[in-house]
Amino acid sequence: MSSVSGNVGTTLLFANDRVRVWEMKLEPGQSCGLHQHAYDYVFVNLMRAQAELNEPDQEPEVRTLDEGFVQYTAVGKQGQGPHQLRNAGESSLRQILIEFIRESKSQGVEIETNGRYFKPGQ
Repeated sequence: MSSVSGNVGTTLLFANDRVRVWEMKLEPGQSCGLHQHAYDYVFVNLMRAQAELNEPDQEPEVRTLDEGFVQYTAVGKQGQGPHQLRNAGESSLRQILIEFIRESKSQGVEIETNGRYFKPGQ
């Protein structure tokens, strides 16, 4: 993996002194750059997709996220560790990610979701 970036999406859509709004758009097999989250954030999956999360020195984790899947991540004082996202599916992966530009009040990384993982038969 290459150097770590603060660009947490593929396109910055909006920024001010309180929030940054990013789009993450990856075609099948495409990966974003290695990046690290310094601020708490939420992302919304815009369509069903298979996302492979790659972190240094860990086995890749593939999750099938349904349309409307939402995840909130509090990154803690140290920020979230570097990682890279790869589209492991056969269709586009598209997410909107919003960073909250302020120091995290969390003691460590905490993740909450709305549980909309894809389950076969749905």
